[in-house]
Amino acid sequence: MHPIAKPLLIALGGLFLLWAGAVLLANIYLQSGAVQERLRDAISRQAGMPAKIRQTYYTPWSGVTLSGIALLHAETVGNPFFEAKSLKASVVFSDLLKGRITVRHISLESPAIEIRQVAQSPTPPPAAEPVPDDTFEAVEGPLPGPELVQTEIPPRAKPVQGEKSAEAPRIVVEAFRVDNGRAVFFDSKGAKTLELDGIFVDAKPEGDHRFSGNYRIERGVVWNSLRPRAFAGRFEWDHGRLSLPDLRADLAGGQLTAQVEWQPDQTFAAATSLEAVSLKTLATDAGLEADGTQGQLFGRLVLGGTAGQPASFAGSAEASLLEARMEPIELIRQLGELLRVDELRMLELKAAEAAFTIRDEKVLVDRLLLASENFMIDASGETAFTGALDLDARLHVNEKMRRDTRGLIGKNFQPSETEGYTHLPFSVTGTLARPKSDLLDKFVGLKIGQDVGGLLKNLLRMPQKQKAKPAPEPEESPEP
Repeated sequence: MHPIAKPLLIALGGLFLLWAGAVLLANIYLQSGAVQERLRDAISRQAGMPAKIRQTYYTPWSGVTLSGIALLHAETVGNPFFEAKSLKASVVFSDLLKGRITVRHISLESPAIEIRQVAQSPTPPPAAEPVPDDTFEAVEGPLPGPELVQTEIPPRAKPVQGEKSAEAPRIVVEAFRVDNGRAVFFDSKGAKTLELDGIFVDAKPEGDHRFSGNYRIERGVVWNSLRPRAFAGRFEWDHGRLSLPDLRADLAGGQLTAQVEWQPDQTFAAATSLEAVSLKTLATDAGLEADGTQGQLFGRLVLGGTAGQPASFAGSAEASLLEARMEPIELIRQLGELLRVDELRMLELKAAEAAFTIRDEKVLVDRLLLASENFMIDASGETAFTGALDLDARLHVNEKMRRDTRGLIGKNFQPSETEGYTHLPFSVTGTLARPKSDLLDKFVGLKIGQDVGGLLKNLLRMPQKQKAKPAPEPEESPEP
């Protein structure tokens, strides 16, 4: 062995033992009860709600790891508001000697968050008495994950005069990442409005309470009906203002694009467009019968207001269908059964478009047009956010359909502004889930009422053959 080899190996072994001892001491320090309590208090102050941490440890390859993190609802019992499998922070220990904490990278693994909209009370609570400004001090250095939720942070009392207070070290975070996150949103009635799974975020801070980056979301569910996938885009966060300038997603075989702005006061503005969305896939995702359905949907929506306050919503929307083929709503299908017209039993539309205005907790139907080869339906009116319908509509038919119905269409129809057509006005009421109409009443000139199933069944019933009566048995002849 070389003369200097043995001293070198001893020195290296000593350095390794020192390094291993430092790692062991760091873990003993991190897992002590006092440190655990300080970490829980710090996270609770930043998030504004009780926090839990299952374990804290340090490894040279992943840095400081906090596992089993959870933020609990202070006033409700149930699932945690926020929980994550682990939070890993890679810290530059040399900067600790300079009086600051530099975090190279923060990684949240499998975080999950539940956001529930709280119903607003009809009367605001009484204002609290003002508190002198010199009683409290601000808490600095919030963690980037919980900061996404705007909650009120309880103030921390200043130390009593005469006590020494150590200045908190400055925390610098260079980057953070979210891996395989999940978010669920509920309305004030407890109904699930939005669910996002497979959330991945890469971001870098750009100053105090400012950061930007890229995001990717694998799948989502909106009102248990729409199922967009493959969200992607950029985002910016600036003191509570969230901006999504180029959101993109796949929806039912088509493309969804949007621009969204969210302000700290809960106001929002969004512009969304749809391109080539498959009607069949859209109906299947919503759990509807899609046999024979085909065509593509194109649309645009502009909406703004304050979250949780439907009365503040205002905007407009447009929609159109291309090469659409679908089963009509029940009242049109019933009319097709009554007239034995296949064109009314399964709609093949050559034109379909609609325009809406959103205001005063209503969707105003400015224009609605459905046109096939031989008939048209147009309508206008309003739909309340509760689903209540109040539409004035007209059914237009041409001479060919009048001939095909063998004179059943005629006396109640009026001349139409469209050449070669006559029209019959009718109304649509009820709700979106159960619409009602007086179309059949006006069509046949009788008061049928809303339930026409029995009438159609009698009109369309095939004549039944009478059962043959059994032949009388021959009477026995008397014996001679």
